[in-house]
Amino acid sequence: PVKFTPLLNLIVGLVCLFLISHISTYLQFSRPRSMAFFLPLLCALSYGFYYYVASGMDAIVFSLILMICIVSLYRIYYSGKYFLVIIPLLLMDIVRAEGFIYAIVLLFMLLFFTYMKQKKISGQLLTVTVLFAVITALLFLLRYSFYNEWMPATVLAKGYGTHLLKTSILSWDMTALKEFTRVIK
Repeated sequence: PVKFTPLLNLIVGLVCLFLISHISTYLQFSRPRSMAFFLPLLCALSYGFYYYVASGMDAIVFSLILMICIVSLYRIYYSGKYFLVIIPLLLMDIVRAEGFIYAIVLLFMLLFFTYMKQKKISGQLLTVTVLFAVITALLFLLRYSFYNEWMPATVLAKGYGTHLLKTSILSWDMTALKEFTRVIK
């Protein structure tokens, strides 16, 4: 299994580049063909992207899931099949400890844009929102019952930023949340 890790990372990296190209076609302010070529090229030439792909860091997997989530939400927004949104959002929850924050932001963006377009939020979308909240809460409860911590041990071991995230979530400390956002920028 360890021998295949570089190949798997390469495949994930290539899929990320493909998704960057695909997402860039959604941009309305530019020529989609040129953006679909140049954005992935710039990403592939950046040292950070190469480092994450070559080193096997989980950031590339998270980037892949994030882009899948963005593409899925974009398509779901136009199709109106809101129940499909639960799968990519839950993947965000599972892949990364702070993934639930990204998922919540993306879900609220979907709620906002749906409301702006239709001047109402459908019952199906509200049901999905509640279902996502319940499953996310169950995930946190499961983590806590198993590890006796709200965050995974790997996150707790990462240090200061993790401490701020944990503090801001558990005690609703807005100062810690503000400091956390400064640290991750």
